Amino acid sequence: MMRILRVLASVCLCWATTVAYAGASVVRPLTIHEVAFDGCHFNLRDAYNGKIKVSTDGSSSVANYHAEINPKARHPFGTWIQFYCEKEGIEKAFKSMGMKNVDSRWVLDKESYSPLPEEHVAIYPLRGNSWSGAGLSGDQTTGDEDQRMRSFGFCISGAKQVLCGSIQQVMFLTSPKESTIPQVIQLLQSIEFIDDTSNAPVEEYKAPMANH
Repeated sequence: MMRILRVLASVCLCWATTVAYAGASVVRPLTIHEVAFDGCHFNLRDAYNGKIKVSTDGSSSVANYHAEINPKARHPFGTWIQFYCEKEGIEKAFKSMGMKNVDSRWVLDKESYSPLPEEHVAIYPLRGNSWSGAGLSGDQTTGDEDQRMRSFGFCISGAKQVLCGSIQQVMFLTSPKESTIPQVIQLLQSIEFIDDTSNAPVEEYKAPMANH
């Protein structure tokens, strides 16, 4: 899968606060991660007890999310999402992922990405609170067949921000029923952009209690 990582270094801030959402018989923790870096500023609602760390290395800044989404799987693996803020415009961001929008439909941009049939590439429209975008998955075609993985990349745009990311593994190809793509999409579609791209400090806050 084609991915071009272009991000600029800046002061990075990341906070999280955990609250319990009480259901009829269980209490499910929900973490609100508030992340600001490189001109992107957003909240992520996380039911998987994940952690986010923002790091700067030379000219690039990224936010790395990690969670064990399905620890009881027969072939468990960690889910790592690397977020980056695309500074060169929406069209270029999606082109770097191998996608484009034609007549309100997301399709492969075959000028920038021509996958092999055995990659089984699929596009997933994404939509959240005042933003839209798409994700693209593709299968590994080399290496030990028992260890081959499906990966996932995405870009979403809202509040004058373009947030992209990549996930090296969302599934072992030998265990399709243990794919974490549904959970990853749920995480991404919980994102709420904050219309303040300055990297000023943000106070921690607790979300209101609600039935779940």
